[in-house]
Amino acid sequence: MWLKLFFLLLYFLVLFVLARFFEAIVWYETGIFATQLVDPVALSFKKLKTILECRGLGYSGLPEKKDVRELVEKSGDLMEGELYSALKEEEASESVSSTNFSGEMHFYELVEDTKDGIWLVQVIANDRSPLVGKIHWEKMVKKVSRFGIRTGTFNCSSDPRYCRRRGWVRSTLIMSVPQTSTSKGKVMLKEYSGRKIEVEHIFKWITAHAASRIKTIYNAERLKEEWNKSDQYWVKIYLFANLDQPPAFFSALSIKFTGRVEFIFVNVEKWDNKSYMTDIGVYNMPSYILRTPEGIYRYGNHTGEYISLQAMDSFLRSLQPEVNDLFVLSLVLVNLMAWMDLFITQGATIKRFVVLISTLGTYNSLLIISWLPVLGFLQLPYLDSFYEYSLKLLRYSNTTTLASWVRADWMFYSSHPALFLSTYLGHGLLIDYFEKKRRRNINNDEVNANNLEWLSSLWDWYTSYLFHPIASFQNFPVESDWDEDPDLFLERLAFPDLWLHPLIPTDYIKNLPMWRFKCLGVQSEEEMSEGSQDIENDSDSESTDTLSSEKPAAAPCSWRPDSLPFSGPAQAAARDLPRRGERKAGRGETRSVRHGAVWKNPGEAAQRADIQREEEKVKRSVKDAAKKGQKDVCVVLAKEMIRSRKAVSKLYASKAHMNSVLMGMKNQLAVLRVAGSLQKSTEVMKAMQSLVKIPEIQATMRELSKEMMKAGIIEEMLEDTFESMDDQEEMEEAAEMEIDRILFEITAGALGKAPSKVTDALPEPEPLGAMAASEDEEEEEEALEAMQSRLATLRS
Repeated sequence: MWLKLFFLLLYFLVLFVLARFFEAIVWYETGIFATQLVDPVALSFKKLKTILECRGLGYSGLPEKKDVRELVEKSGDLMEGELYSALKEEEASESVSSTNFSGEMHFYELVEDTKDGIWLVQVIANDRSPLVGKIHWEKMVKKVSRFGIRTGTFNCSSDPRYCRRRGWVRSTLIMSVPQTSTSKGKVMLKEYSGRKIEVEHIFKWITAHAASRIKTIYNAERLKEEWNKSDQYWVKIYLFANLDQPPAFFSALSIKFTGRVEFIFVNVEKWDNKSYMTDIGVYNMPSYILRTPEGIYRYGNHTGEYISLQAMDSFLRSLQPEVNDLFVLSLVLVNLMAWMDLFITQGATIKRFVVLISTLGTYNSLLIISWLPVLGFLQLPYLDSFYEYSLKLLRYSNTTTLASWVRADWMFYSSHPALFLSTYLGHGLLIDYFEKKRRRNINNDEVNANNLEWLSSLWDWYTSYLFHPIASFQNFPVESDWDEDPDLFLERLAFPDLWLHPLIPTDYIKNLPMWRFKCLGVQSEEEMSEGSQDIENDSDSESTDTLSSEKPAAAPCSWRPDSLPFSGPAQAAARDLPRRGERKAGRGETRSVRHGAVWKNPGEAAQRADIQREEEKVKRSVKDAAKKGQKDVCVVLAKEMIRSRKAVSKLYASKAHMNSVLMGMKNQLAVLRVAGSLQKSTEVMKAMQSLVKIPEIQATMRELSKEMMKAGIIEEMLEDTFESMDDQEEMEEAAEMEIDRILFEITAGALGKAPSKVTDALPEPEPLGAMAASEDEEEEEEALEAMQSRLATLRS
């Protein structure tokens, strides 16, 4: 941010120097400056009328050039810069737009609710022609728009009720002017009642109503009283002139700065005694005097202080700004500073614009957020003194010569926007050139990156942000399965890994030492086949976490899974992970595990042992050479020992780096597996959710509840019916049993032997002795049968 601010200040300095350079060129070619006064006598009649139109003075009744020249002299001194601006504005024949009101609310929002401007509206009645024709209306719009007067057309056919309520029964012109001298006061509408429908007469009517709001002084006593009066206005501007009414630009500014600056017109046309003006420091006529609590300032004595609307508007805005002016200024500066990112950022074009959009959004958001508390603080009554001191500081700083130069440059570049944009672009291209030259020595790849490379790196960063685990929360294993085979990792790097990027930078890999292993011996085909069978048996008997549809390896040191628990790019990466090709026989013992290929190769340890053996040999050689006094041989052998030790240390360093990268890759593979499982679970849940049709289930359950309710009611009714029937049968049976029991007791048991029919004869009652004898006989027969059965069991 500070770098952008520095470049922006440097750009403003370039603009300031460039403006001085243009002034020097103009002075060299013509011999005049922009602040040099122009003699109206040397000007043509057309140029004099152009100056009067820009100042807002009517010249319809002045046919001669002498009268027009005197009117120009009475309104103020003419400078070369003002003459140039007036002629340039006259040549620029741009059409000014006029508002077409759609109805009452539109008219109220723009005209009656606008408190700090003047509106000129042409009302066209129903079935009537407009009061001012199309050609004259376009001239009127162009004439009044240079003084900040807005125009519009209201056709009563769009809202006839509002026209009847307003009393607009015929076509007319309406002018809206703020009624009070306070900011945001009421607005009054005035209707044109003149008979002459000409541009000059209408403009004179407008300026007369606008000038009526300015306080006018006609004698010295009133001037003395007003000069010594202290009121709410801190800034007052006086116009001392020999005119009937103030110029139109002066009246328009009085409405624009309502409540901030008081405008006073002193008409000295009929004054006999002007000694008091000399006492207060007014020596020339006309004079624009700015009175502030700090003193008196004569407008028109510095660079860019022309007698025009734009020049005096920028001057008064710098002295008495609104909060809205400060906000717009800060918004312009912040956006200019943000656009510097387009040239400071190096690399692809898409990268530049992405960074630019991000910077613009960030800076504008921060600006708006920072302005909210500022607006809240300014409304506190305790900050009135701070507000007064701030305005006093602004008045002190903006009445200096440097401030006048800045205002003049602002008006110059605002009237030439193409020059402003071209200089900004040139300044940005210079920044881009020097920044690219500076960064090329640091990071050449970033400067030369194209759009595709940058988009690819952006996608890599995005995917790594989504899928990489947080390094600080991981417990990496201390030992790695690839410790003894660093060449295996280098071979792995030759294949694309899609999303499997290590968590640590891999730039050091291209700086690692490279070597080639050679086979020390050749194995036979039988040994190779036995080794492959051992590998397959070992692979089949390992952990139960094996992938479900994996096939055993077809060749030593390699395996290719057919299916994995996840799909998409992650599956492609997992399938690519164990691809190792055919291993050479001289690499020693090789082991395959289904969750990821792990090879063990004692080549690195053997190399270290060889190096150490060679080092021992060199030591002995050094001792022998030292004994023989061969110093040169000792130096050469010592250097060879140092190189061997460095080679060993490099082997350890490369092993450590490879282990760290391997741990990162293992964690990434685990995350991808989890992501695949989660993806499958999500698909299953989606399928289950699609099968569940909640509205149909709800309707079915409602019908089921209704049927169950009906079935419950019917079941209760049936149970009650069956229970009542069972109760009746039980009561009948109980009654019959009770009757039989009573009759049996009455008849002393004879009722049980009664015949089935009434015609049968009653049985004779048996004697009691016979009954007892029959019972004894039955008991004896049973005892006899029991004895016979026992005897039969003994015989058998």
